[in-house]
Amino acid sequence: MTDFSSLGLPADFRPQLDEMQIFTPTPIQEASLPRVLSGHDLIGIAQTGTGKTLAFGLPLMARLKANELGRILVLAPTRELATQIGQSLRPISGPHKISLAILVGGAPMMPQSADLRRHPRIVVATPGRLLDHVMKGNVRLREFDAVVLDEADRMLDMGFMPAIRRILSATPSQRQTLLYSATMPSAIAELTEEFMSKPQRVEIAPQGTPVDAIEQSAYIVKHDDKGDLLHDLVSDTTGPVLVFARTRHGARKVSKALIDRGHRAVEIHADRTQNQRDAAMAGFRSGRHRVLVATDIAARGIDVKNIELVVQYDLPDCDEDYVHRIGRTGRAGAEGRAVVMVTPDATRKLDGLERTVGFLIPTADDSPLPRPDRRGGRNSRPAPSRRSQQAPREPEWFEKPHHSRAAEGHSNGRNVRHDGPRREQAPAERPSYGNRDSRPSNDRPSDDRPSYGNRDDRPTHDRAAYQNRDDRPSYGNRDSRPSNDRPAYQNRDDRPSYGNRDSRPSNDRPAYQNRDDRPSYGNRDSRPSNDRPAYQNRDDRPS
Repeated sequence: MTDFSSLGLPADFRPQLDEMQIFTPTPIQEASLPRVLSGHDLIGIAQTGTGKTLAFGLPLMARLKANELGRILVLAPTRELATQIGQSLRPISGPHKISLAILVGGAPMMPQSADLRRHPRIVVATPGRLLDHVMKGNVRLREFDAVVLDEADRMLDMGFMPAIRRILSATPSQRQTLLYSATMPSAIAELTEEFMSKPQRVEIAPQGTPVDAIEQSAYIVKHDDKGDLLHDLVSDTTGPVLVFARTRHGARKVSKALIDRGHRAVEIHADRTQNQRDAAMAGFRSGRHRVLVATDIAARGIDVKNIELVVQYDLPDCDEDYVHRIGRTGRAGAEGRAVVMVTPDATRKLDGLERTVGFLIPTADDSPLPRPDRRGGRNSRPAPSRRSQQAPREPEWFEKPHHSRAAEGHSNGRNVRHDGPRREQAPAERPSYGNRDSRPSNDRPSDDRPSYGNRDDRPTHDRAAYQNRDDRPSYGNRDSRPSNDRPAYQNRDDRPSYGNRDSRPSNDRPAYQNRDDRPSYGNRDSRPSNDRPAYQNRDDRPS
């Protein structure tokens, strides 16, 4: 059997691996170690739970110890995955005096800043929190000689592409770049061409292939019966159980229902604080909580040994996430079981999921409902659409009578249509009326109406019928029209002029021609008053 020494790993790493009970390399580790130790860029595709963390961690730490690299940056999409990577590398990095720092969101900045001031050789971070420290000047990206993108496809799905481009652009161009994931979509190709130099590709299994040791099954169940089915599945299992819900509200609801039925359950999702999430993970690993209900935030961030059952309470939004969800069980060669619950109206989505991942999910023998017959059997490929196999129907425009809603007892007293045939004549045989006004009507004659040239020629009850608008009498303008309370002036200029507002006659004051003819009192204080003398100015008043 191949051992780590034959792959080029220094012998002084052997004691730490023995302490972790790792004696032989996994296929992805066996393929990665020689290439990474040689300094090549690498794209690694392997099933979830096959040891990708040590596949890049061991050779990079060996290069750090040999002073071939200065610093290493590892990027992960979620806090849980970044924490998991750091915890997996520390048992090996600690004895070899290789310092390590973990930078994740949701945690205080000050302790992380203190760790960065110690100049750690390995930095494991999420993209957002790393850029926060870059903006504060706590870390310089040009010092990293190697960059690892773990679960690269997940980072792209979560919208980290602009942050990744910014980070990679700031690192040295002569760096070693490694990408690892269980799936590698086509969007990664553009990133690899731009930021990687002649990368070597290692694909241990086809993309999206689950571990063979996982027993998969689908349950067709009504939505209201999911809780009872989950209770039965958890009760029949003795080991740890991981339940995936689609939304945060759904995770809270499922967790509460399990607790009410006596199960030791805990929830983890984006609404929980970092301390709550760490406490939930610690309780699940220690066995204090036997059931962990999580959203997809934990699909790639949970590395708990001996998970016996993974239940997908809801189908994932992204079909590729199905592989990552079930990959939480059957890790490191252990056996596991994965169950997915599907409502009858979501079986078509299950068919699409099977096409995407490239394998069939058998229906459980004790499924509450059978799978629809359109699949041609429980475990067969989805059959083509029946609509495409039917001949086109002939139109029945004139043979089929029209039944009104009134005939069926649905009339509400308005808009009741007759029950005769819908169309008694072919469209070509119907009479043509030219326009809307020439069609016959029940309440007006069809051809006896007089024709008026325009709207103004029509007779009205309160004015004479003029042939056209020009025959109306003209009053010049609005002011020259006759009024009941004022003479009719031909135009505005014929009105008498009063000069200005102040020169108009008033009942209580003389009519002055202009403002200057008024008597002047000097100022407000010099005007005569009934109860005080008229002073010329304020200074004349007695003090």
